Amino acid sequence: MEFEYFLGVDGCKGGWVAVSSNSIEINNVQVFFVKNLLDLRNIVPSAKEIVIDMPIGLTIDQPHRACDVLGRKYLGSRSSTLFTPPCYDAIKAKSYELANRINKEKTGLGLSKQSWFLKDKIIDAHNAIEQGLCLKEGHPECSFAALSGKPIENSKKTSTGIISRLLYLQEIGFNFKSALKNFPPNMEIKIDDFLDAAILCWTATRVASNSNFTFPLKNENDANPNDANPFDCIIYI
Repeated sequence: MEFEYFLGVDGCKGGWVAVSSNSIEINNVQVFFVKNLLDLRNIVPSAKEIVIDMPIGLTIDQPHRACDVLGRKYLGSRSSTLFTPPCYDAIKAKSYELANRINKEKTGLGLSKQSWFLKDKIIDAHNAIEQGLCLKEGHPECSFAALSGKPIENSKKTSTGIISRLLYLQEIGFNFKSALKNFPPNMEIKIDDFLDAAILCWTATRVASNSNFTFPLKNENDANPNDANPFDCIIYI
């Protein structure tokens, strides 16, 4: 019997951490580390949905993406966890100084160092999509807010925030025993990166079952955003 897999992916030191489930119930999960996103095809060739915590669709000359504006409104006091990514031309720059200048010229806004440091991972995501890997952009804090009914106030960097997220994942049947059993050995995967990948695995199952929502929200007469162009500015939740 061939299984369909649902993956949540988050950037981590040296590459990416991926949490996969072969069922909508998320009761049989595995954790992987890959250096490049295309490596996922070798590990999980039958992935049905992959949701990744990385900006994919970028603006050409607009200062903000509509999906980010709506996501920040949804997160309220936790809005700062959703930052503004570079514009498309800025990720081609060879230095932060040049990227910052390009971003200002194109959008009127400077570029944060946080956004600049993600350049290589954004490019990795774009390259993977261009070579046929189907990726959808998610945001862990938005997904946790959807799961819990409201934004989680405590940072995922704190013990209280970590425990809160673990408990919410446990409530939906996330199998931590399975995850720990299949955890990559000798890899420096931080607990918050694992939690982000885990909640995006849940989001991937929602996308597969059409029980998710998106920013921007779809109108009644819109095409299903789950079938959108992979480079559109859409956050899947």
